[in-house]
Amino acid sequence: MAVTALWEAARRAPEHAGPPVWAHAGLSPGNILVTEGRLSAVIDFGCTGVGDPAVDLIVAWDLLAADVRDTFREA
Repeated sequence: MAVTALWEAARRAPEHAGPPVWAHAGLSPGNILVTEGRLSAVIDFGCTGVGDPAVDLIVAWDLLAADVRDTFREA
């Protein structure tokens, strides 16, 4: 199945080789405050912890519209 192949490919992705870093795993729409179209605050630090910095990439899929994700990737 395609889903199984995708899952297996994801499992082969390299792990973070550096030291653990602070990350906020709860960057969801309910935890972001925007003023005049710009980020003004991040609230609810219940999901803050130390680990792989890739967790911060969740924001691209949880907050950004599909048509701006390419800009996020380029940046």
